[in-house]
Amino acid sequence: MKKHLLFALSSFIFILLAVNTQAQTSANLEAARTDANPVYEQFNSQCILDKVEYQKDRTIFHFRYRASSYTSIWLYSPEGEHPWFLKDEINDKKYNLIGVYNVRRNNRLTHKEVTGGYVYLNADSKKEKTYFECEVHFERLPQNVSEVDLIEGEGMEEAWNHFHCFNIQVAPLKEKAVPVVAPIQPEDIVLAPAIDLLEEAIAPIELVAAAPTTNEKPNHKTIKPSKENSTTLSDVATLSNWSVFPTPATNVLNVKQTNPQEADLALINVYGQVIWTGKTKSTSTTIDVSKFSTGAYFLQHTVAGNTTSQKVLIQ
Repeated sequence: MKKHLLFALSSFIFILLAVNTQAQTSANLEAARTDANPVYEQFNSQCILDKVEYQKDRTIFHFRYRASSYTSIWLYSPEGEHPWFLKDEINDKKYNLIGVYNVRRNNRLTHKEVTGGYVYLNADSKKEKTYFECEVHFERLPQNVSEVDLIEGEGMEEAWNHFHCFNIQVAPLKEKAVPVVAPIQPEDIVLAPAIDLLEEAIAPIELVAAAPTTNEKPNHKTIKPSKENSTTLSDVATLSNWSVFPTPATNVLNVKQTNPQEADLALINVYGQVIWTGKTKSTSTTIDVSKFSTGAYFLQHTVAGNTTSQKVLIQ
């Protein structure tokens, strides 16, 4: 009987340890998107920025030039004489051109890519106006970049016959942290001696959520739980002096207190990790959760040593 009990208890503890997960962080890039109405300062009325594409590996500026009859243009590749570049004055950074693609004259494709230093194009003499369009490719911009200048040629910022767009407001793709399950390694699993398991099985089992106390024995230590009660994440109290909404939440959580009082707030994930802390003294507080991963969390509210918590969902 004892052998069966030991085997069953050991198996149960092993399963509990095996299903435990450790959270790691992985960079999850938000979906690609396009700004169809970019905000920028025109160099002149002929230089037009139609849209900006934010892709996972690059940033693409869709440039259009409105030419009159008998106008000729040059478009330069990265190795050409006057290639485009991006200038980030705020962060004192420069980004070099990857390439110029899909060159069109009045909506007709003339070159899939600018190579050999440059391409030379004439305006359509049969029409009053000719539109030249192309895609100007750069690397994916860091998420801290907010404004750039698109400049054709080093030192050519004021050259009237070059193609520029200034003060372009950009919003690069952002990385969002998400939990990733990491498998438990065999060396991480520690089983107590069989005699300890037997003693714990025979003793009455009481589930509490306080810090353990240590009982000494001649040759080993046995960890037994303390019998002091404490408030844990599983204690979602009937809230009378504070509330949180909405749940599920997408961007913000609103915390309301019946009376203005100093309270400590903590947002805790299902792994027991504290991912955000804050304080409030007012009756209304807003928590930005737009960068947190979707899933279940617990919002913990502590006033004068009294802690309650409520389960919330972020989607």
